[in-house]
Amino acid sequence: MVQQGVPKEKIVLGTPLYGRGFVLNNTEENGLYCGAHAGIPAGPYTRQDGIWGYQEIIQAFTNETLINLPDGKPKDWTVVVDDCYQAPYAYNGPYWIGYDDEESMRVKAKFINFLDIAGAMVWSIDTDDFKGGNTHAFPLLHAIHDGLASGETFDPENPHCKGTAPMCPDDFLSTTVPPTTTQPPTTTTSDNNQGQCTEDLDVIPFPGDCHKYFMCLAKEGGGYDLQEFTCGDWVFDPNIDACTDPNLPSNDMLCPP
Repeated sequence: MVQQGVPKEKIVLGTPLYGRGFVLNNTEENGLYCGAHAGIPAGPYTRQDGIWGYQEIIQAFTNETLINLPDGKPKDWTVVVDDCYQAPYAYNGPYWIGYDDEESMRVKAKFINFLDIAGAMVWSIDTDDFKGGNTHAFPLLHAIHDGLASGETFDPENPHCKGTAPMCPDDFLSTTVPPTTTQPPTTTTSDNNQGQCTEDLDVIPFPGDCHKYFMCLAKEGGGYDLQEFTCGDWVFDPNIDACTDPNLPSNDMLCPP
């Protein structure tokens, strides 16, 4: 947006005070982008499958009982923080949830300082830990404030992250690409196209076809193979490195006639 002329002082970064959760297909595949078949069962307050407020996350982690989670064990959550995402996810049996905690909120605030934009917005205050049972009331809001006030910056590319959390890339592709599409075999292309790859699992646009994209697969000894994927009726958005609905606002620019 800044490159296209939007003034920095008119940009704020959205920060969620809730988490997105799922029910895993396989309890042994509990990393990033692993297969899931349903949203995590509704929490006691937000009452919506797939979403827990931060206060519900804290409650689930600390309570002696687990509400609506018959296949989980109380206080048996494993928390993982990937060095690229700089935010935690947790799993307990088949239940998986990604969320922000105080430390990741401070990182986001320092990223705001790095971008030199106007500030942060949250959604929503009532899903923060407003009673402060874990530390103090509204810990995520305090973390954002503290990070902004520190004046410190966070540059996500310095140092460059490695990706420390386990990952299920095949499941990621099957959930990102609409289910009617097919996945052709790996295709090795010219050195010119391979020059767009910077690391393993990069995704790059398919020249001349906005409905397709390549994934970069590192080869032993150097270089990359490019595996071709199609978005079907959807289009590839290089801004988010994923397939997206062309009917959404502004997405018509991704695939002009």
